[in-house]
Amino acid sequence: MEVDNQPQQDSFDLESLRETYNTAKCEEVLERINGRLGPEYDVDRQLLESVDLAAAQKQERLESELHSHKTNLIKESIRLGHNDLGDFFYNRGDLQGFIQSRHLIKESIRLGHDDLGDFFYNNAFKSYVRTRDYCTTPKHIITMCLNAVRVAAEMGNFMHVSNYVSKAEQTPGTKADAVTAAKLKAAAGLAYLDNRRYKLAARAFVEVSPELGTSYSDVISSADVALYGGLCALASFDRSELRSQVINNIGFREFMELYPEVREIVNDFHNSRYATCFAALEALRPAIACDIHLHDHAAALEVRTKALVQYVAPFSSVDLAKMAAAFNSSVSSLEKELAGLIVEGQVSARIDSQAKVLYARHQDIRAATFAKVLSVSEAYLLELIEPLKRGLAATAEDQEAVEEVVQQLERLNPTPKPLESPYLNGQWRLVYTTSDSILGRSKPAFLRPSGPIYQLLDGPNLRAANKETAPLYNQVFAELRPMSVNKVAVQFKTFKIFGLIPISAPASAKGELAMTYLDDEMRISRGDKGNLFVLLMDDPDARP
Repeated sequence: MEVDNQPQQDSFDLESLRETYNTAKCEEVLERINGRLGPEYDVDRQLLESVDLAAAQKQERLESELHSHKTNLIKESIRLGHNDLGDFFYNRGDLQGFIQSRHLIKESIRLGHDDLGDFFYNNAFKSYVRTRDYCTTPKHIITMCLNAVRVAAEMGNFMHVSNYVSKAEQTPGTKADAVTAAKLKAAAGLAYLDNRRYKLAARAFVEVSPELGTSYSDVISSADVALYGGLCALASFDRSELRSQVINNIGFREFMELYPEVREIVNDFHNSRYATCFAALEALRPAIACDIHLHDHAAALEVRTKALVQYVAPFSSVDLAKMAAAFNSSVSSLEKELAGLIVEGQVSARIDSQAKVLYARHQDIRAATFAKVLSVSEAYLLELIEPLKRGLAATAEDQEAVEEVVQQLERLNPTPKPLESPYLNGQWRLVYTTSDSILGRSKPAFLRPSGPIYQLLDGPNLRAANKETAPLYNQVFAELRPMSVNKVAVQFKTFKIFGLIPISAPASAKGELAMTYLDDEMRISRGDKGNLFVLLMDDPDARP
């Protein structure tokens, strides 16, 4: 249908919505339009009731077919039956299993559309996840994971997204399919973005293969890959990384061709054309503010401060008038910005307000070199660890190579008193261990930890917790007692089976843990049984 002075695309989108079973969303859209686009956009109650009735009949048929398949014990038919139900609930907008009648829809709208969104994807999610018990090939598992990721992203539950991306990546054959690998990288990028881990998000997005095409548009479009990847890279990459991983990245350049504004912004920033860069970013601001994933991150992805620091870094002195011209700013406002950065410690310099010249202070070369050595060593360790599946796939040679790099880092430990450091507190994610019990070597493969494993520490209150995610979600809570500046005795107090059933730990459940390396991103610890643990900071604000 067409309405005068409205683009064809608007009516097409509404018509597409009307063709689904998602009556709640259709009604919400029409009520927000509130007749402003003409009578053809009024709420048709009779149509919505008839679609609800048809949806109820289809749901009943699909559930009856699934019940029949379960009675006949046909695994593949049961898997397909759960998939069909998942597709139905997703199309219905029944993301949480709450749509049963028009009365309940109206009640959910009265309570608020956000609450409705919080209710409505569980049925779709549960249906897809239930296919796991009936998967007979790696391809089935990957399909299940991708469906779960799609619904979890729609719900905004990015912990589920991370878990199922990780599960899919550990499934054989994932990397052989370029499209599947691209989907998983894009989904991982969204999860990192939601967790405000912008550098990891940028790395994930720039590694997405152009094979993605339009195959994942129900989760993220190719243009959005360019937008999210470009902005996260601007905010977190240094100049050399921006050049090598973004500008010279042939695959990512194909995405940026779909969003020329992002391509020009990245090139302008890299080439220090800051006035042009910031003018383009300002023009992009409304799109960022309205973007479903970016709107909460606009302030964090602001790059003006980074540009100011980057501009002054190579020089011993800077003419503020020339710098103001480069940033399309006045000298007085630029001077105030730079003074603020000097006070915050982001720029090591002083300003001659009379001559309008900024003079750089001499850098502590020894400290800078030390920091670079640590950064390179940490990056090399993570590169060694990445293919080892937290240590489960490590050979004796792999363990020896990791141990050698770890010992080098331990000798350079920048935090000799970790128990007194604020860096200790927060939620840490385990990326490598030699502990067979944590890796679950003696367990069947389907019972081994497949999702992230976290350790939460609260130094001031001497508390700790270890939390597994998929498949068992077991947890253990402990109290700590300092034994030295870097070592604690650990007394386990409570186990939670499946994260739900609390069991008191026996008095014999205890151990010791030494923190041998700590900075704001990485922690290395050693247990009293000789096991090694390498962890990365996941959330510095979390506590047990």
